Amino acid sequence: MDRDFEDLRSGQRHIRQPNCPDPLVWYEIASGELAPDPTQEYLQHATNCDYCGNLLSEAVSDLNDEPTLAEVKEIASLQSSRPKWQRRLAQRITGTLTPDSGSVPWWSRPRVRRFALVTAGLAVAVIAVQQLQLQIAEKLLARAYTDERPIELRMAGAKHAKFTAERGSKDSLMDRPPALLMAEALLSVQMGSRSSDPRWLHAKARADLLDGKYEAARESLTRALQLSPKSPEILIDLATAYSQKGDYAAAFESLSQVLALRPNDAVALFNRAIVGEQLHLYRQSLDDAERYLKIEPNSEWAGEASARANDIRAKLKKHDQSHATPLLSPAQ
Repeated sequence: MDRDFEDLRSGQRHIRQPNCPDPLVWYEIASGELAPDPTQEYLQHATNCDYCGNLLSEAVSDLNDEPTLAEVKEIASLQSSRPKWQRRLAQRITGTLTPDSGSVPWWSRPRVRRFALVTAGLAVAVIAVQQLQLQIAEKLLARAYTDERPIELRMAGAKHAKFTAERGSKDSLMDRPPALLMAEALLSVQMGSRSSDPRWLHAKARADLLDGKYEAARESLTRALQLSPKSPEILIDLATAYSQKGDYAAAFESLSQVLALRPNDAVALFNRAIVGEQLHLYRQSLDDAERYLKIEPNSEWAGEASARANDIRAKLKKHDQSHATPLLSPAQ
């Protein structure tokens, strides 16, 4: 939205007409901030105006920009985040709820091809808003992990932080990271209508992991995996859910499935080194840690992986020395 609108009017752009709305209107439409009635009116205008059609396209494209924290706090209140608004708008743009439409089918009206193109653009905008909300939730969850890392295993997309070794859900909301609270607010708005979407289920499971609700996380991830079989991202967090519940064998198997699909997955290697050590598979754990360090030698996680590898080498050396001691003679 910081783009200079004068640039949009220059070059190959069509000339703005006197009845063209303010360019900011198209951002409001693309973000879902306008109610269906004015949205419908502006769309009708865009069907006959190449200049405004281009601005709508630009607005939809700009939805991919990363939002600020201030925008995050307000996004859950947007009308477009509500399923009722989305259904009503979808009905409006497909002609099933158009006022005074009479008996003439919408597809038989003039300029239907042009209207269909703009309708498709708005449909993309609505979808983009939903995807933007999901991306915001994912970024907030990654930030919440980094702010107070409660899990030793890595969460993909999150920056490195010191492991706090804290277990279980917290009794007070004030004790939880603000980023987690905001992510849960977004999830609560969407999950009612997105309960069969694997990405939203995955996001919900991550929130549960960070909140210490490991069984709920496992259930959501199992459901998400059914909808998106062999998803490496889901399998990695499913392994974390198993690990937090103490089922290290199941966690190791999930991570092994990821590495069978993506042998150089850095997060899976990092996490399997931890799980393997819990299972006393020291040589396998050391192999995973060393392999990880070859893939991401300069990563912010490399120091932790290097320290783990050194600890495992010490354990293996101690183990080998204990078995190298000669057996006592019968007399001894």
